[in-house]
Amino acid sequence: MVREALRGYASQMSALAEDLISTSRRNRESLAVLVRHEVEQAVRRLGLAGNADVDELTRRVRDLERAVRELKAQKTAGGTPS
Repeated sequence: MVREALRGYASQMSALAEDLISTSRRNRESLAVLVRHEVEQAVRRLGLAGNADVDELTRRVRDLERAVRELKAQKTAGGTPS
């Protein structure tokens, strides 16, 4: 009888621990989203470029660098840019 009661308590404790871990994980994820949002808002208020802006500018610079290389290659080959 005592063993059965202990097994029942152990089962309850295990379920409680799993619930706490699950809740903790959700809370941690929610906190990360909240902190990310607050940092993005602070960056905007300061007038700094966000990740999306930096990514877009990086892409544009790479496109321009590629165009310059192509123009140099055409000039070296004696061609004229179109």
